[in-house]
Amino acid sequence: MFYRDEDTQKVKWRDINDNEKNFHWEITWGLHAEFASNKFMFKEGCRFPANTEDGAIAVDSYSNSQGGRKYGSKACALIGRRSDLLDPENTGKPIGMLYGRPSEKDKLHNQVMLAGEWYGYTVWYEHTADDYDGYFKDRGKSGYLGRYPKSLIDPTKREKQERHRGTPITPFSLTKQLDHGISFFESHCDKIDWVEILDNALLFDPYDRTKFDILVSFLILISVLMERPVKPPPPKHPLVKVYPTQNSGHIQLNSGIVEKIR
Repeated sequence: MFYRDEDTQKVKWRDINDNEKNFHWEITWGLHAEFASNKFMFKEGCRFPANTEDGAIAVDSYSNSQGGRKYGSKACALIGRRSDLLDPENTGKPIGMLYGRPSEKDKLHNQVMLAGEWYGYTVWYEHTADDYDGYFKDRGKSGYLGRYPKSLIDPTKREKQERHRGTPITPFSLTKQLDHGISFFESHCDKIDWVEILDNALLFDPYDRTKFDILVSFLILISVLMERPVKPPPPKHPLVKVYPTQNSGHIQLNSGIVEKIR
């Protein structure tokens, strides 16, 4: 379980106790001491994760906040890393799973938010019920929620589509997610560490996704991992730089930049 240290306000993790066996993380990578956890940055006065090029988190939640684990579907959150040719064994795959239905829905959002802070990853919820948006916003962590990925928006509607926080549930988005999942199973099935994902995939009905919380979360994860975060543009350099030297009037070409030395 992840928790926030009261002294440092940084996120840490601990082993579960007997009362937490029905709802806890299973994680295969990223808990070692050498991992640079809690990486973040501030942009426009808001806090954002700062390790987004490495991975992402996907969540299939449930609609109603009450009812406990006896009713309705369960929640599944998956942590994943983007493919890295220099580390193929530990990347391009899920490396953490949270599955179950806690007595209070805030426990789900809390664990997902803390995991996002620990890994420095952006979180994508399926945009069915959006109570997660208020939970993160109330705690100053809206920057950790990803907006609709462009790859999951119909190209003919991208200019007009409002990009809410989460992943869309349009027919185009669901079909795209399914295509990504099929491609992953055909090429990288050996990278899946959880048999529950494989069991869900064998029975999955794309026309009735309600019963397949684990695979829905997996399809979202694969889709957001394939879409690399947009890098900020490089700083603009002036076309002409003036340096006070004795070689007045000399023009020097350097890496495409004209520098006038006077």
